[in-house]
Amino acid sequence: MALHANDIDEVLGILDGIVDETAERGDPRGCFAAVYRQMTVAVKAGVFADKDRMNRIDTLFANRYFEAYEATAPTRAWQIAFDAAKHDRLIVLQHLLLGINAHINLDLAVVVGENLSGSELDAFRTDYDKINDIIAGVMPKVRDAIESFSPLIKILEPVGAVHPVLDFAFDRARETAWVWAEMLSQMDANLRPAAIDVLDRNVAVLGRVIARPDPLTAALVGLVHNTESKDMRRIIRTLDNL
Repeated sequence: MALHANDIDEVLGILDGIVDETAERGDPRGCFAAVYRQMTVAVKAGVFADKDRMNRIDTLFANRYFEAYEATAPTRAWQIAFDAAKHDRLIVLQHLLLGINAHINLDLAVVVGENLSGSELDAFRTDYDKINDIIAGVMPKVRDAIESFSPLIKILEPVGAVHPVLDFAFDRARETAWVWAEMLSQMDANLRPAAIDVLDRNVAVLGRVIARPDPLTAALVGLVHNTESKDMRRIIRTLDNL
């Protein structure tokens, strides 16, 4: 049965299922799913100018992730994230960043750009920005959780790859997604697929950099990996109980 939500409550139900099944298998894809579920819980509790519109966009946004999760051939950006989950050389931070990259840089831009335009898109900006504040409230808990199972994670701070990058990844990605959403919303519907393909290719390039960083960062990541917990089930559950 296809994973498809009709509202934010169903989104949370499906995310519960993904978290459970990935935790049971020790599948690293559950790292992003768990953090995404926590953020969706926070969004559901948020106060927005148009709650119904936020529910609709949030549901469409989640359905792109669900579609990718089930797809034999997902978008390039998600393919890189899912392929990375098959290898044990990545640390949890990389799995989270790969999910953020694909879901925000690509999926969010597409969903907003395809479903809102003109004055409605302009009116949505305030609620869109409120999500940044909601994310900011969740991020300290995510960082604390990562440190609990990754004792050497702070050695990545000199290369800007721990706390700053988590905050930056979300803020920068959401700002970039908005720019793309504005462009997509103004395009002829027949031209959008080509533009989305270009965006997917760009996001995939960034995904490859995250999965295979420069030599210095890779060496530090290797040290983190050697001491990071390999109990993926516990890691996923920790991220799902922030």
